[in-house]
Amino acid sequence: MKLIIISITFLSLSLLARGSKHHGPNYKDHIGFYWEDFEKTRIMKGVVGGKDARNRHTYIGLTKHLEGNKELLVPGVIYPWDLEPYMVYEWNERPKKIIADFKMLYTNYPDHMTWIKTNTSDIRQLVREKELISAGYDTRHRKYYIGRIPMNDNLILGKIIISNNGDNDGFFAFSKSGYHHAMEFEVLVHELKLNSIM
Repeated sequence: MKLIIISITFLSLSLLARGSKHHGPNYKDHIGFYWEDFEKTRIMKGVVGGKDARNRHTYIGLTKHLEGNKELLVPGVIYPWDLEPYMVYEWNERPKKIIADFKMLYTNYPDHMTWIKTNTSDIRQLVREKELISAGYDTRHRKYYIGRIPMNDNLILGKIIISNNGDNDGFFAFSKSGYHHAMEFEVLVHELKLNSIM
């Protein structure tokens, strides 16, 4: 009986964490993660994505992108330390800068966020086995995942694209040092850790 109760509890917690990805203000106490409007006063709840050339943390953002008559969601990097915080994302090998109207990835349990080193081949197995955090989609309805790469003492944050046929796969980003495309990278994964919430 004890084993059954534990199993039911674990299943309930797993469903709660997986179902909390895009909830709004009424879900701030849930176990998983959530996207909300960026607020500098809440930076401590933000998921750290990388670091810039001055060794300052950067954060994970999400915004709308209009491509033709299609409105897409795209991830990018938030630079919160300037006088006017902004977000940058890569589109067609060029940077797009947003100074308002973007969201940030928040969590109440940062230890549930894990970066796993992988590549364009092995990530397909991770998609089946782990809970990769998706952040938008492109014009072909391919999901974006959150990724990062090391570069000259920086951690460059960007998007990962994985397609069914392997076309145009990889990590894509634009930082202050330019355009980046890589076939090896780290991907952000949500892993429920019961010992930190019990």
